[in-house]
Amino acid sequence: MISINIDTKKLASKLDAYARQAPFIVSHAMNKTIVAIRKEQVKEIPKYLDKANAFTRSSPRFTRSKKKDLNVQLFYNMNTHGYMEGVLDGARIEPKSGSKRLVSPMKPAQTSQGRMKNYGKGKGKESYIKQKLALKTRGGQSRFFVGIPKHKSGDRYLGLWERKVFKKVGNSKKKSKPVSTKLLMHVSMHKKYRVDKMKFPSGKIAANTFTARIHRQIAASTRLALRTMKV
Repeated sequence: MISINIDTKKLASKLDAYARQAPFIVSHAMNKTIVAIRKEQVKEIPKYLDKANAFTRSSPRFTRSKKKDLNVQLFYNMNTHGYMEGVLDGARIEPKSGSKRLVSPMKPAQTSQGRMKNYGKGKGKESYIKQKLALKTRGGQSRFFVGIPKHKSGDRYLGLWERKVFKKVGNSKKKSKPVSTKLLMHVSMHKKYRVDKMKFPSGKIAANTFTARIHRQIAASTRLALRTMKV
């Protein structure tokens, strides 16, 4: 949340006989500026977040000032957009209930935005991992497995693996069986949590917009006040 408050005393001292208009001028200027700040936030969000939808772009909120309450605020409603807390401040991401590991897609399992691929839509949507585990070779062997390969050790090798190449092992055709000789990791499962950094510098963008606009807006609001003022 970003709060802005301006002291009207300095402005009033420069207005001389029109000093009584200072609260209106400041309130008008602050309201125009906070609207501009909110508009700039909406514009900038897609530059930092992949495929930010209309719901995410609508997340910035603001309050207006009054002549007797010269405060404005830019904020994000965490009751409706709780995920924005991590976007704005960073967050510790832990597995969902029932799972002990985070899943991180490697290149074969990634979309162009780096997310996990899925199959189908709506109720028929199936996870990438579930879909891959159901695949079999012509000989009936499972093409994918979850775990650590036999020739590897350590949690960093835990994940969804694809058996890429098979060769037959055995002395005769009847006793020989296909054995995987090459593996490819599709999904890593070694992390128990991760710490995401701030993705959207809301405060910095708001401060830049405020600095760029407030002085000329006060001048414009002053001209408006003097034009409409009854002498």
